[in-house]
Amino acid sequence: MLNSRSHIGYIVEIRGNTILINLEHTLKSYVTSGVDGVTEISQPGDLFAIDGGSELIISRVEEIFYAEPKAIEKANKPLRQLSASTIGRIAYTVDGRPEFNHQSWKLPTLGSKAYPLTNNELNCILTKKDSFETLKLGVDAKTEQFSINVSLNDFLARHVAILGSTGQGKTNFVAQLVQEILIKSLTARIVIFDVNGEYSGAFNDKFLKISPHTKVKVTHLGQAPAAAPAAAPAAAPAAAPAVTTEYLHIPYYALGRAGLIKLLMPSEKTQLPALRYALEHLPFVENSDEKEAVWPVNRTNDGHKIRSDCSMSNAVEAQRAMQRLDDAKNANEYADEWPSINAISCLVAEWASLEADSKVGWKRSAFNYSNVQPMIARIHSLIADSAFKEVIDITGGTLFMGPTLSMKAATQQLVERVFGTKTQEDDHWNIHIVDLSKVSTDLMPYVIGPLLEAYSDELFARGPGKTHPTMLVLEEAHHYLRQQSLTEGSFNSLAYERLAKEGRKFNLSLFVSTQRPSELSPSVLSQCGTWCVLRLTNENDLKTLRAATDSNERVSFARVSSLMRGYAFVFGSSIRIPQIIKTTKAEPEPDSKDAAFTKSWGNEIVDLV
Repeated sequence: MLNSRSHIGYIVEIRGNTILINLEHTLKSYVTSGVDGVTEISQPGDLFAIDGGSELIISRVEEIFYAEPKAIEKANKPLRQLSASTIGRIAYTVDGRPEFNHQSWKLPTLGSKAYPLTNNELNCILTKKDSFETLKLGVDAKTEQFSINVSLNDFLARHVAILGSTGQGKTNFVAQLVQEILIKSLTARIVIFDVNGEYSGAFNDKFLKISPHTKVKVTHLGQAPAAAPAAAPAAAPAAAPAVTTEYLHIPYYALGRAGLIKLLMPSEKTQLPALRYALEHLPFVENSDEKEAVWPVNRTNDGHKIRSDCSMSNAVEAQRAMQRLDDAKNANEYADEWPSINAISCLVAEWASLEADSKVGWKRSAFNYSNVQPMIARIHSLIADSAFKEVIDITGGTLFMGPTLSMKAATQQLVERVFGTKTQEDDHWNIHIVDLSKVSTDLMPYVIGPLLEAYSDELFARGPGKTHPTMLVLEEAHHYLRQQSLTEGSFNSLAYERLAKEGRKFNLSLFVSTQRPSELSPSVLSQCGTWCVLRLTNENDLKTLRAATDSNERVSFARVSSLMRGYAFVFGSSIRIPQIIKTTKAEPEPDSKDAAFTKSWGNEIVDLV
C-alpha cells in the first residue's frame, strides 16, 4: 500500500508521545502527491502516515521548523523538521478498503518512513458513512472536500456545548443540526429555549415542505396579546395549521415545590422550614378582601385571618386561624382554586412569628419574623414587578387543576405542555420552540431556573429510561445556567447541574449554546462530551476551554481566536479526530442576521465641505 508513493521523511527521535521527523531535502515544498490524491503537509494539524508494517500509523503535525545550525546535515541546506503525535491506525481489509481505528497508544519505530495520505485514506479518517445514524456537522475547513459526520447516538448521549462570540454563527449551526435531525427522524423530540425569538423562521412552512412529517409547536412565554376581532366563518373547515402557536402565562403554583424554592431562595436554617410549611398548606387557604391577609378554607364566623405584616394585635385569633388551617389539611378540605402568591408570605410570616406566651396565650415575635422577612420582601417585590407578572401568573386560579389542588399534578401538566409527555404519540410535536423574548434578562434565572427545577423533579420521578428521548437546546445559556452563588444553601442544588450529570440515564440530551462559557456552571460544562467552538476572544472564556481541552489539541485550540465566521473547532467523545470544520448554512435560516446599516440609513453621500 506504500510502494506507489514517495516518502516525505523519516523518524529520528521519539520523545514520549512526540515524534520528530526529518523531511527530505528533495521536497521543494510540503506538498506531496500520491496515486489517488494530493496531501498537503504545510501547517500544524495536517495528517500523514507512518509505515507500521501491516498497518499505517496516522499522525498529526504539531510543529514545523528549521533545525538549529549545529544540526545542519549538508552545507548551506537547512534541515527542515516537524514534530507530530499519533492519533490512530489504518488497516486495510481483504477487499482493499481502509478502516480507521482511533487508538493512539501505538508508536512507530526509529527510522520508519513518513508518507502522504491518499484521498481514500483521508476520507476514511474524517468521514463516517452517511446514514440515519450519523449527523453531518460540516466539512473539513482545509479542503472542504470531506464531510465531518458523527454518530448521532454518541453526539447526543453525552451532551453538547456550542460556544462562540456573538455573530459567529452559533444559532445557524444549531438550527442546521436540528433541521437535519428532524428530516431524518419521524419521532424526534426537540425543545428549544429561544431567548431572542430567532428560531421560528428556521422551522416555518418552507422547512415543512422539505420535512413534511415534522410537527412544529411554538409557545410564547407570557401573557397573550389582546384578542383580535373574530374572522368571518369560512365556507369549509380550514386545514390544520402546519405550525401550532400558543401563549403560556405560567401559574406560579405549577412551578412546584422545587421550582418555588428555587424562585424564592430561602436560607436553609430559618426560611426553608417556613417555606415548606407554606407550600404544604397553600391548597387550604383562600384570598381575602385584605391585601396582606388570607382566610383558612371554610373559615368560621369569627373570621380570623392569616397575615404577613407581623401585627402585634390579634395574635390569639391568628393562632386559631392557623389551627383551623391544620384541621382543614388533615381533613383534606381543599379550597376551590389556588390563592394568589401573596398567600405564601402570609403562611410563612405566621408560622415563623407566632409563639406561645404565658400571659396572653399567643404573641407574634418580631425577632422570629425578622428571620423570614427578607423572603417575604422578595415575594412582595415579585408581586410589584410588572416584567415578572408578564411571564408568571401570580393571581392563582384553576389552570392545570385536577380533582383537587395538587401542586404535583399542576407541575406535571406544565412539564408535559413544555417538555412533552412520557411517550411520543402520533400527533405529538417533534420540535417545540419556547420563545423567551418576553422574559427580561435580569429575570432569566428566576423564570427559567424554576422551570428547569420543575422539569427535573418530574423527569426524575418518572424514572430512568421512562421518558421519550428528548433533546433540550438551551440557547444563550449564560443568562440562566449560572454558577451557584456562595450565599445559596446546599439544599438549593441547581436542577440543570443534575440534568447535566444524570440526564442521559433519563433519555435527556442537553445542547448548551453560549457566548460566555466562563459564566456558566462548571458542572454543566464538565458533563459535555462534544464541544463545538466558534470564534472566541475573551481570555476568561479561553481559560475555561483550555481546562477542557486535551493537551494534544492545544495547537488546534490556539487558532480558536482567529477563526472566521461559520468555522468551528470541534473535539470530544463523538469526534474521530479534533479538527476545524466549516459549518453548513441552515435552510431556511433562523432570524439571526446582522443589521443592514447602509441599506437602512441610505447611501447618499453628503458633502460637508
